[in-house]
Amino acid sequence: MKRANLFTSVAMSAAVTMFAVGCTDPDPGGAFDQYTEIVGEGTGGTKGLCDAENRDLSGLYFVRLQHSISPPDHILMSFDVAQGSDGYKIVVQPLKTDFTSEKIDELDENGDPVCRRDKDGNIIYQKDNPDQCRINQVNAPREDARTPAGDPIIVEGLKLDSNNELNIQLDQLRVDGTANSFTGGDILADIKLTVVGCKEDDAFICGKGRMDVFEPISFNNAKGNFGGVRVQEITNESAAPVSCEGEFL
Repeated sequence: MKRANLFTSVAMSAAVTMFAVGCTDPDPGGAFDQYTEIVGEGTGGTKGLCDAENRDLSGLYFVRLQHSISPPDHILMSFDVAQGSDGYKIVVQPLKTDFTSEKIDELDENGDPVCRRDKDGNIIYQKDNPDQCRINQVNAPREDARTPAGDPIIVEGLKLDSNNELNIQLDQLRVDGTANSFTGGDILADIKLTVVGCKEDDAFICGKGRMDVFEPISFNNAKGNFGGVRVQEITNESAAPVSCEGEFL
């Protein structure tokens, strides 16, 4: 079990490492160049976040992280947030991905393979066998999806600043590869995150951050968004947005 002076979104970050609705994602695919960067503390708060409120953020959250390295590949995690006399304690647990890297044939409702089609809807056939269509393949579902991936990360003594934001710096954070839907390799990164609770919406937290990734690929100054929804438990049906203005996925 690891400890770091991290964040309410370290997990987000953990996943964020590569990278609620209170605030509708203009581009779920992630037009990250259009996102504003973190500006730190200040009277106006961090740009691009929802209106933050000074409220109790305690609770269990299902969190979805979207990162600029591969926007379609999100990192899932849970945040268990508790408030104490010396600030917030957050237990961030990266979760295993919903799908593995293994490819299987996509089947229709009758259990038959689904054939690929071109943009005009015509079936695409094998070059060496005109009577055989090319089969659509998809990633195989993971039987133990959304169970803990590696050890949790524990962060303590976190306090809201004058903008009602939690700001966290985490160095050499390592996340188990089973939480990495992009490459499947362990993630090692330095991460800076800002986390807020949306005003008048106590079921959500959200934020954004920046990170330098060292493993499994090298990537400097990556950007990320995340959103978390308070839940009683996390199931395969649990949904969360990828930003303060994100669509639930």
